[in-house]
Amino acid sequence: LPEERIITGKLNEILHKTDTFHSPLLIIVGDTVKLNHLIKKSVPRVLVTWTSVEKYRHLGDIVHTPLIELNPPGSFEELDQVIQKINEFTYLIFTSRYAVYYFFNRLCFLHKDSRSLAGIKIASIGKITSVKLAEYGIIPDLEAKDESSRGLIDMFREKKSRAKPFWFPVQTKG
Repeated sequence: LPEERIITGKLNEILHKTDTFHSPLLIIVGDTVKLNHLIKKSVPRVLVTWTSVEKYRHLGDIVHTPLIELNPPGSFEELDQVIQKINEFTYLIFTSRYAVYYFFNRLCFLHKDSRSLAGIKIASIGKITSVKLAEYGIIPDLEAKDESSRGLIDMFREKKSRAKPFWFPVQTKG
């Protein structure tokens, strides 16, 4: 955990090193304690402040402390209205895997499925979003190389796309 502490020493010495112990507490006794310094040096500790840690797991011991919280909107009324007119759009642009999740759950709730998207070009902000789209049987027509808003803009500049209208189902705080 981000606030974890490791205290080593003899039991009677540890009591003098700190006056508070918080749950959960793990006590290791014996020669195994001597290996602690090897573990700490061999695996780097990485703080991830984003909502997703998947692409960072290979870097070491991940401490995940997201700085934002994603929640469904308070009302789906606006989304439902747009989904009812989905065939009016040229592009549907997904900017996160969460947008994919909420969009397709709502599509299903309205007794529709991916067939409703026939003829609409699908764009993805990047690989993680494209993987989520694949779970719903959708392969995006366009995928930004750089997983960012700038990456999406650059992708459309490359395509010199002037097609309208676009729709970005985005996640906003509900």
